Amino acid sequence: MSDTDNPACANCGAALAGRYCAVCGQSREALLRPAFDLVGQILSDAFDLDGRLWRTLRRLYVRPGSVARDFVEGKRQSFTPPVRLYVFASLFFLGLVAFAGVRVVAVEFVSVAGAETDAQPAGADDLNDFNLAITLFGLGEPPAPIDVGPEDIAAVRDGGGAVSMGDRIFARAISDPAGLERAAATAVNVALIAMVALYAVWNALLHPRRRLIEHVVHATYFHAGLYPVVAASLGARRFVGDAAPLAVTIFLALATGIWFLFWIVASDRGFYRTSVVGLILRAPLLIVGYIIAVIVTSLGLVGFALH
Repeated sequence: MSDTDNPACANCGAALAGRYCAVCGQSREALLRPAFDLVGQILSDAFDLDGRLWRTLRRLYVRPGSVARDFVEGKRQSFTPPVRLYVFASLFFLGLVAFAGVRVVAVEFVSVAGAETDAQPAGADDLNDFNLAITLFGLGEPPAPIDVGPEDIAAVRDGGGAVSMGDRIFARAISDPAGLERAAATAVNVALIAMVALYAVWNALLHPRRRLIEHVVHATYFHAGLYPVVAASLGARRFVGDAAPLAVTIFLALATGIWFLFWIVASDRGFYRTSVVGLILRAPLLIVGYIIAVIVTSLGLVGFALH
């Protein structure tokens, strides 16, 4: 049955004059149609694959901050909504990081200066020659677990003293490093959302005259543009790192860092329309505040994984 054979809305019965009902907003397209068409419609609705997504992405990177500004000022039909774009960017980030084999939270054993071996410690007796390092976005496989408990750690580190919270955390990390990394990866979604919230609050403090919802929209679009670039940088590091690990790592880190500084400053100016003088005065606070937010979120991510 075609749309012209059924001029009334199937939901409320109102007369149809377009693709959507003017009374209840339901689409006039029939649900009972080929599965391929239905799946395509679902994907189109979910990711806005009708041209707005590409237009939004192009404008997002060419004129940072302007998409969020126009959206707040009422030009919402021209762009992908911030939450929908954020979901798309987050999925891209998580997918590319997983595909590239990047460990979001990486447990490593670092040999202490003066130690005779670079091999992984085999047991509690070897722990004096190694330090535990927990970093973000590591490559390779997690180290093999060491069958030790907090009492063993206390005996090695303190000569048999009482077991401390640090000993428990240390034992948890080295006895099940792969489990810790999996727990951290599970919490990544919460960490990504936390960054949006913290950045919105920080901007609210720097721009107190604007409403909180404006800062939320800006923070959401900001991270929707940030996450794919970070994921692409991590992916590139993974795939070309074997050829020139040190040079590639340094280059990608510098390039990503410089781009981020441009992105955060340009987005702030594009959205808040601040003067050059105001931007110069505010930029250090903006960058330092974001770094603090990253540290807080990272500690929370590691803390969640350790417990």
